[in-house]
Amino acid sequence: MKLSILAAGLPFILVGCADQDALPPLEFESARARIGVTRAELAPCADDLAAIDTQMAFVEGRMGLSARSRIDIFVMDIDELPCGDGIWGCYRGDEDHVYSQWFAMEHELSHAALRDIDFPSTFWREGNAELLAGVNGTRRDPNATLTTASFGADELPNYAEATHFQRYLVETRGWESYRTLVHSGFDLEAVYGLTPGELAAEYESQAPAGYPPLDVCDDPQLEATEEGLWRVEATFSCGTGSQLEGGSFSSDVGAAVRRTVYLDAGTYEVRQDGGSAMFIEGSWVDVLDELPSEVPSSGDVPNQVDQAGGGFEFPANETHTLALTDGLYLFSLSSGTESEATVALMVRRVE
Repeated sequence: MKLSILAAGLPFILVGCADQDALPPLEFESARARIGVTRAELAPCADDLAAIDTQMAFVEGRMGLSARSRIDIFVMDIDELPCGDGIWGCYRGDEDHVYSQWFAMEHELSHAALRDIDFPSTFWREGNAELLAGVNGTRRDPNATLTTASFGADELPNYAEATHFQRYLVETRGWESYRTLVHSGFDLEAVYGLTPGELAAEYESQAPAGYPPLDVCDDPQLEATEEGLWRVEATFSCGTGSQLEGGSFSSDVGAAVRRTVYLDAGTYEVRQDGGSAMFIEGSWVDVLDELPSEVPSSGDVPNQVDQAGGGFEFPANETHTLALTDGLYLFSLSSGTESEATVALMVRRVE
Protein backbone atom coordinates (compact mmCIF):
# COMPACT_ATOMS: atom_id res chain seq x y z
CA MET A 1 0.00 0.00 0.00
CA LYS A 2 2.84 2.36 0.78
CA LEU A 3 6.18 2.97 -0.79
CA SER A 4 8.96 0.72 0.37
CA ILE A 5 9.47 2.27 3.79
CA LEU A 6 11.40 -0.69 5.13
CA ALA A 7 13.73 -0.64 2.15
CA ALA A 8 14.50 3.07 2.22
CA GLY A 9 14.10 3.88 5.91
CA LEU A 10 12.59 6.91 7.60
CA PRO A 11 15.15 8.19 10.06
CA PHE A 12 14.29 10.04 13.23
CA ILE A 13 16.73 12.86 12.72
CA LEU A 14 17.46 16.30 14.08
CA VAL A 15 19.12 18.60 11.57
CA GLY A 16 19.31 22.29 12.25
CA CYS A 17 16.16 24.25 12.95
CA ALA A 18 13.24 24.73 10.62
CA ASP A 19 12.61 28.34 9.61
CA GLN A 20 9.47 28.96 11.65
CA ASP A 21 8.52 31.98 9.55
CA ALA A 22 8.56 29.86 6.39
CA LEU A 23 6.27 27.14 7.71
CA PRO A 24 2.72 26.92 6.35
CA PRO A 25 -0.14 28.01 8.61
CA LEU A 26 -1.83 25.35 10.76
CA GLU A 27 -5.15 25.40 8.93
CA PHE A 28 -6.53 21.96 9.82
CA GLU A 29 -7.27 20.43 13.21
CA SER A 30 -8.07 17.05 14.67
CA ALA A 31 -8.48 16.11 18.31
CA ARG A 32 -4.78 15.27 18.55
CA ALA A 33 -3.06 17.47 15.98
CA ARG A 34 -2.89 20.73 14.07
CA ILE A 35 -1.82 20.41 10.44
CA GLY A 36 -0.30 22.74 7.90
CA VAL A 37 0.35 21.89 4.24
CA THR A 38 2.52 23.50 1.61
CA ARG A 39 0.10 22.95 -1.28
CA ALA A 40 -3.61 22.28 -1.62
CA GLU A 41 -3.13 18.74 -2.95
CA LEU A 42 -1.67 17.72 0.43
CA ALA A 43 -4.62 18.93 2.49
CA PRO A 44 -6.31 16.30 4.69
CA CYS A 45 -9.93 15.22 4.49
CA ALA A 46 -12.04 13.82 7.31
CA ASP A 47 -10.63 10.27 7.16
CA ASP A 48 -7.06 11.56 7.16
CA LEU A 49 -7.64 13.63 10.30
CA ALA A 50 -9.29 10.65 11.97
CA ALA A 51 -6.34 8.43 11.02
CA ILE A 52 -3.93 10.75 12.82
CA ASP A 53 -5.98 10.54 16.01
CA THR A 54 -6.33 6.77 15.65
CA GLN A 55 -2.57 6.32 15.24
CA MET A 56 -1.74 8.39 18.30
CA ALA A 57 -4.28 6.50 20.42
CA PHE A 58 -3.02 3.14 19.12
CA VAL A 59 0.62 3.84 19.99
CA GLU A 60 -0.25 5.23 23.40
CA GLY A 61 -2.47 2.26 24.16
CA ARG A 62 0.03 -0.36 23.07
CA MET A 63 2.89 1.32 24.90
CA GLY A 64 1.00 2.22 28.09
CA LEU A 65 1.43 5.96 27.63
CA SER A 66 -0.78 8.83 28.76
CA ALA A 67 -2.27 10.92 25.96
CA ARG A 68 0.26 13.56 25.03
CA SER A 69 -0.48 17.18 24.08
CA ARG A 70 -1.69 18.11 20.63
CA ILE A 71 1.12 17.97 18.09
CA ASP A 72 1.86 20.27 15.15
CA ILE A 73 2.31 18.52 11.80
CA PHE A 74 3.64 20.03 8.61
CA VAL A 75 2.95 18.03 5.44
CA MET A 76 5.43 18.85 2.70
CA ASP A 77 6.98 17.58 -0.49
CA ILE A 78 10.29 15.81 -0.03
CA ASP A 79 12.41 18.72 -1.27
CA GLU A 80 10.78 21.01 1.32
CA LEU A 81 11.36 18.83 4.37
CA PRO A 82 13.90 20.08 6.96
CA CYS A 83 15.04 16.51 7.54
CA GLY A 84 18.11 15.93 5.40
CA ASP A 85 18.58 14.87 1.79
CA GLY A 86 16.38 11.97 0.71
CA ILE A 87 14.60 11.71 4.06
CA TRP A 88 10.84 11.24 3.77
CA GLY A 89 9.87 12.55 7.19
CA CYS A 90 11.14 13.36 10.65
CA TYR A 91 9.97 14.12 14.14
CA ARG A 92 11.89 17.03 15.58
CA GLY A 93 11.97 16.58 19.32
CA ASP A 94 13.56 19.99 19.90
CA GLU A 95 10.48 21.61 18.35
CA ASP A 96 7.94 18.84 19.03
CA HIS A 97 6.96 19.04 15.35
CA VAL A 98 6.39 16.38 12.73
CA TYR A 99 7.58 17.21 9.22
CA SER A 100 6.46 14.52 6.81
CA GLN A 101 5.00 13.30 3.59
CA TRP A 102 1.71 11.51 4.08
CA PHE A 103 3.02 7.99 3.49
CA ALA A 104 5.52 8.42 6.34
CA MET A 105 3.00 9.91 8.76
CA GLU A 106 2.26 6.88 10.96
CA HIS A 107 5.97 6.28 11.48
CA GLU A 108 6.67 9.86 12.54
CA LEU A 109 3.61 9.97 14.80
CA SER A 110 4.98 6.88 16.54
CA HIS A 111 8.15 8.84 17.29
CA ALA A 112 6.11 11.76 18.57
CA ALA A 113 4.05 9.58 20.89
CA LEU A 114 7.20 8.01 22.38
CA ARG A 115 9.12 11.28 22.70
CA ASP A 116 9.96 10.61 26.37
CA ILE A 117 11.35 7.09 25.85
CA ASP A 118 15.15 6.82 25.91
CA PHE A 119 16.05 4.44 23.11
CA PRO A 120 19.52 2.89 23.41
CA SER A 121 20.15 2.69 19.66
CA THR A 122 18.76 3.45 16.23
CA PHE A 123 17.95 -0.27 15.90
CA TRP A 124 15.40 -0.05 18.72
CA ARG A 125 14.12 3.45 17.97
CA GLU A 126 13.42 3.02 14.26
CA GLY A 127 12.27 -0.58 14.49
CA ASN A 128 9.84 0.44 17.22
CA ALA A 129 8.44 3.36 15.20
CA GLU A 130 7.97 1.25 12.09
CA LEU A 131 6.44 -1.62 14.05
CA LEU A 132 3.92 0.74 15.65
CA ALA A 133 3.18 2.44 12.33
CA GLY A 134 1.36 -0.80 11.56
CA VAL A 135 0.50 0.01 7.96
CA ASN A 136 3.25 -2.08 6.37
CA GLY A 137 3.98 -5.73 6.82
CA THR A 138 7.39 -6.65 8.15
CA ARG A 139 9.89 -8.71 6.18
CA ARG A 140 13.14 -10.45 6.99
CA ASP A 141 16.18 -8.85 5.45
CA PRO A 142 17.72 -11.63 3.32
CA ASN A 143 21.04 -9.80 3.31
CA ALA A 144 21.40 -9.51 7.10
CA THR A 145 22.04 -11.86 10.01
CA LEU A 146 20.80 -10.72 13.40
CA THR A 147 23.56 -10.70 16.03
CA THR A 148 24.05 -9.12 19.43
CA ALA A 149 25.82 -6.25 17.67
CA SER A 150 22.60 -5.50 15.77
CA PHE A 151 20.85 -4.38 18.95
CA GLY A 152 23.32 -1.55 19.50
CA ALA A 153 23.51 -0.41 15.89
CA ASP A 154 23.14 3.31 15.16
CA GLU A 155 23.75 2.94 11.42
CA LEU A 156 21.14 0.86 9.60
CA PRO A 157 21.14 0.02 5.88
CA ASN A 158 17.34 -0.22 6.17
CA TYR A 159 14.73 -0.80 8.85
CA ALA A 160 13.73 -4.32 7.80
CA GLU A 161 15.74 -6.33 10.34
CA ALA A 162 15.02 -3.99 13.27
CA THR A 163 11.28 -3.91 12.58
CA HIS A 164 10.88 -7.60 11.83
CA PHE A 165 12.71 -8.67 14.98
CA GLN A 166 10.53 -6.47 17.16
CA ARG A 167 7.41 -7.81 15.42
CA TYR A 168 8.73 -11.32 16.12
CA LEU A 169 8.95 -10.47 19.83
CA VAL A 170 5.36 -9.22 19.78
CA GLU A 171 4.06 -12.24 17.88
CA THR A 172 5.86 -14.81 20.05
CA ARG A 173 5.65 -13.14 23.47
CA GLY A 174 2.86 -10.58 23.28
CA TRP A 175 2.38 -6.83 23.50
CA GLU A 176 2.49 -6.67 27.29
CA SER A 177 6.03 -8.07 27.46
CA TYR A 178 7.12 -5.85 24.59
CA ARG A 179 5.71 -2.82 26.39
CA THR A 180 7.71 -3.83 29.47
CA LEU A 181 10.80 -4.12 27.27
CA VAL A 182 10.35 -0.56 25.97
CA HIS A 183 9.94 0.86 29.46
CA SER A 184 12.81 -1.22 30.89
CA GLY A 185 15.48 0.25 28.65
CA PHE A 186 15.35 -2.78 26.33
CA ASP A 187 16.82 -5.25 28.79
CA LEU A 188 16.15 -8.43 26.82
CA GLU A 189 17.33 -10.89 29.46
CA ALA A 190 15.34 -9.28 32.28
CA VAL A 191 12.11 -9.25 30.27
CA TYR A 192 12.36 -12.47 28.24
CA GLY A 193 14.74 -14.63 30.30
CA LEU A 194 17.11 -15.17 27.38
CA THR A 195 20.40 -13.48 26.60
CA PRO A 196 20.60 -11.22 23.54
CA GLY A 197 22.64 -13.92 21.80
CA GLU A 198 20.06 -16.59 22.57
CA LEU A 199 17.21 -14.41 21.27
CA ALA A 200 19.14 -13.55 18.12
CA ALA A 201 19.82 -17.23 17.44
CA GLU A 202 16.17 -18.13 18.07
CA TYR A 203 15.01 -15.42 15.67
CA GLU A 204 17.41 -16.55 12.96
CA SER A 205 16.17 -20.14 13.20
CA GLN A 206 12.45 -19.58 13.77
CA ALA A 207 11.22 -16.23 12.44
CA PRO A 208 9.00 -16.40 9.33
CA ALA A 209 9.82 -14.49 6.19
CA GLY A 210 7.08 -11.92 6.72
CA TYR A 211 4.23 -10.75 8.92
CA PRO A 212 1.21 -8.89 7.45
CA PRO A 213 0.32 -5.31 8.42
CA LEU A 214 -1.27 -4.87 11.83
CA ASP A 215 -4.42 -3.35 10.30
CA VAL A 216 -4.82 -6.17 7.71
CA CYS A 217 -7.10 -4.32 5.32
CA ASP A 218 -9.89 -3.40 7.71
CA ASP A 219 -11.93 -1.38 5.21
CA PRO A 220 -15.56 -2.41 4.48
CA GLN A 221 -15.77 -5.69 2.59
CA LEU A 222 -18.32 -6.16 -0.19
CA GLU A 223 -20.51 -9.24 -0.55
CA ALA A 224 -21.49 -10.50 -4.01
CA THR A 225 -24.76 -9.05 -5.29
CA GLU A 226 -25.11 -12.20 -7.39
CA GLU A 227 -22.76 -15.03 -8.25
CA GLY A 228 -19.54 -13.61 -9.66
CA LEU A 229 -20.67 -9.98 -9.42
CA TRP A 230 -19.95 -7.26 -6.87
CA ARG A 231 -21.41 -3.74 -7.07
CA VAL A 232 -21.40 -0.75 -4.78
CA GLU A 233 -22.25 2.93 -5.11
CA ALA A 234 -20.79 5.52 -2.77
CA THR A 235 -21.55 9.21 -2.32
CA PHE A 236 -18.87 11.10 -0.43
CA SER A 237 -16.87 14.30 -0.23
CA CYS A 238 -13.71 15.51 1.47
CA GLY A 239 -15.86 15.91 4.59
CA THR A 240 -16.50 12.16 4.75
CA GLY A 241 -13.69 10.51 2.79
CA SER A 242 -9.93 10.64 2.35
CA GLN A 243 -7.93 13.14 0.33
CA LEU A 244 -5.22 10.59 -0.29
CA GLU A 245 -6.90 7.79 -2.21
CA GLY A 246 -6.95 5.77 0.97
CA GLY A 247 -3.24 5.14 1.18
CA SER A 248 -2.32 5.26 -2.49
CA PHE A 249 -1.19 8.88 -2.21
CA SER A 250 -2.00 10.16 -5.64
CA SER A 251 -1.09 13.79 -6.24
CA ASP A 252 -4.56 14.44 -7.67
CA VAL A 253 -6.93 16.64 -5.72
CA GLY A 254 -10.00 14.69 -4.75
CA ALA A 255 -11.65 12.72 -2.02
CA ALA A 256 -11.70 8.93 -2.00
CA VAL A 257 -13.20 5.93 -0.22
CA ARG A 258 -11.96 2.35 0.05
CA ARG A 259 -13.68 -1.01 -0.25
CA THR A 260 -12.37 -4.59 -0.18
CA VAL A 261 -13.52 -7.67 -2.09
CA TYR A 262 -12.44 -11.30 -1.60
CA LEU A 263 -11.86 -12.91 -5.01
CA ASP A 264 -11.00 -16.44 -6.07
CA ALA A 265 -8.29 -16.84 -8.69
CA GLY A 266 -9.62 -15.95 -12.12
CA THR A 267 -10.14 -13.21 -14.70
CA TYR A 268 -12.25 -10.21 -13.77
CA GLU A 269 -13.67 -7.07 -15.33
CA VAL A 270 -13.41 -4.07 -13.02
CA ARG A 271 -14.91 -0.65 -13.64
CA GLN A 272 -15.43 2.58 -11.75
CA ASP A 273 -18.13 4.89 -13.09
CA GLY A 274 -17.81 8.49 -11.98
CA GLY A 275 -14.78 10.05 -10.38
CA SER A 276 -11.27 10.01 -11.78
CA ALA A 277 -9.53 6.71 -11.03
CA MET A 278 -9.32 3.62 -8.85
CA PHE A 279 -6.26 2.08 -7.24
CA ILE A 280 -6.20 -1.71 -6.84
CA GLU A 281 -3.87 -3.91 -4.81
CA GLY A 282 -3.93 -7.23 -3.03
CA SER A 283 -4.08 -7.25 0.76
CA TRP A 284 -1.35 -9.03 2.72
CA VAL A 285 -3.27 -11.04 5.32
CA ASP A 286 -1.16 -14.13 6.14
CA VAL A 287 2.17 -14.85 7.81
CA LEU A 288 4.57 -15.92 5.05
CA ASP A 289 7.20 -18.64 5.18
CA GLU A 290 8.62 -17.32 1.92
CA LEU A 291 8.34 -13.96 0.17
CA PRO A 292 7.06 -13.84 -3.43
CA SER A 293 9.67 -14.39 -6.10
CA GLU A 294 7.78 -12.32 -8.70
CA VAL A 295 6.27 -8.83 -8.58
CA PRO A 296 3.39 -8.13 -8.88
CA SER A 297 2.38 -11.17 -6.88
CA SER A 298 -1.43 -10.87 -7.05
CA GLY A 299 -1.60 -11.39 -10.79
CA ASP A 300 -2.04 -8.16 -12.74
CA VAL A 301 -1.86 -5.97 -9.64
CA PRO A 302 0.67 -5.83 -6.79
CA ASN A 303 0.10 -7.16 -3.32
CA GLN A 304 0.97 -5.20 -0.18
CA VAL A 305 3.73 -7.74 0.41
CA ASP A 306 5.41 -6.44 -2.76
CA GLN A 307 5.79 -2.96 -1.23
CA ALA A 308 4.96 -1.71 -4.70
CA GLY A 309 3.92 1.81 -3.75
CA GLY A 310 0.15 1.75 -3.46
CA GLY A 311 -1.27 -0.55 -6.09
CA PHE A 312 -1.84 0.23 -9.75
CA GLU A 313 -4.01 3.10 -10.98
CA PHE A 314 -6.85 2.47 -13.43
CA PRO A 315 -8.78 5.32 -15.09
CA ALA A 316 -12.47 5.65 -14.27
CA ASN A 317 -15.26 5.13 -16.83
CA GLU A 318 -13.35 2.34 -18.56
CA THR A 319 -13.60 -1.45 -18.18
CA HIS A 320 -10.33 -3.15 -17.26
CA THR A 321 -9.75 -6.91 -17.55
CA LEU A 322 -7.40 -8.36 -14.92
CA ALA A 323 -6.08 -11.82 -14.09
CA LEU A 324 -5.97 -12.10 -10.29
CA THR A 325 -4.87 -14.69 -7.74
CA ASP A 326 -6.86 -15.79 -4.68
CA GLY A 327 -7.12 -13.14 -2.01
CA LEU A 328 -8.59 -9.99 -0.54
CA TYR A 329 -8.35 -6.93 -2.80
CA LEU A 330 -8.41 -3.26 -1.86
CA PHE A 331 -10.13 -0.76 -4.17
CA SER A 332 -9.49 2.93 -3.53
CA LEU A 333 -12.09 4.96 -5.42
CA SER A 334 -11.03 8.53 -6.19
CA SER A 335 -13.65 11.17 -7.01
CA GLY A 336 -11.35 13.80 -8.47
CA THR A 337 -13.07 16.52 -6.42
CA GLU A 338 -13.29 17.64 -2.82
CA SER A 339 -17.02 18.32 -3.29
CA GLU A 340 -19.67 15.65 -2.98
CA ALA A 341 -19.57 13.07 -5.73
CA THR A 342 -21.04 9.64 -6.45
CA VAL A 343 -18.96 6.79 -7.85
CA ALA A 344 -19.94 3.20 -8.61
CA LEU A 345 -17.66 0.15 -8.52
CA MET A 346 -18.35 -3.04 -10.49
CA VAL A 347 -16.30 -6.24 -10.26
CA ARG A 348 -17.40 -9.14 -12.47
CA ARG A 349 -15.81 -12.55 -12.91
CA VAL A 350 -15.49 -13.47 -16.59
CA GLU A 351 -13.30 -16.62 -16.33
